[in-house]
Amino acid sequence: MIIARIDSHWNKIAVRRIRACIPDQIANCYRRACRGPGCAPETRRDRPDGKHNVMPARIAHLSLLVPDYDAALDFFCRIGFECREDTELGDGKRWVRIAPPGGDAEILLARAVGDRQTATIGEQGGGRVWLFLETDDFARDYQRLEAAGVTFETLPRDEPYGRVVVWRDPWGNRWDLIEHTRSDRNGTGN
Repeated sequence: MIIARIDSHWNKIAVRRIRACIPDQIANCYRRACRGPGCAPETRRDRPDGKHNVMPARIAHLSLLVPDYDAALDFFCRIGFECREDTELGDGKRWVRIAPPGGDAEILLARAVGDRQTATIGEQGGGRVWLFLETDDFARDYQRLEAAGVTFETLPRDEPYGRVVVWRDPWGNRWDLIEHTRSDRNGTGN
């Protein structure tokens, strides 16, 4: 097939003939950027300038459904998060970004609207721990969470990768508070 695309590296429009991956290479395409002869050049890892053309560099935000902005903001500030932005967008919608002090990734608090979103409050992880709060002082932050009244599902325990406890926020989302043993955050401890 013929497609037109904007080649941002060369800053021009290029028309290229792109062939689909041949069947035995499809599995490789899903596992990593394809390097096969039939794959689109823009999916390959190496570009002429030596950069990788696979994905953007970082995850900036993830949204957390909550029933009320103010209650969520109050809770997260009590456990030590900072509010980085709280902007009114009209019609009762706000852009509320929170994060632990010094953290790069941010949580965007999203007020649930409608039955479908309301039903998923506290269930975004499908019952699994899906949020991981990393600390450099487990005892300090465990006490802070305890004082804020969070529900702990387990006792603190030592694993090969670090010290960890599972807790729930007021809406039922499951979190790990974790202090990694290794600076590289290797989850296997090897």
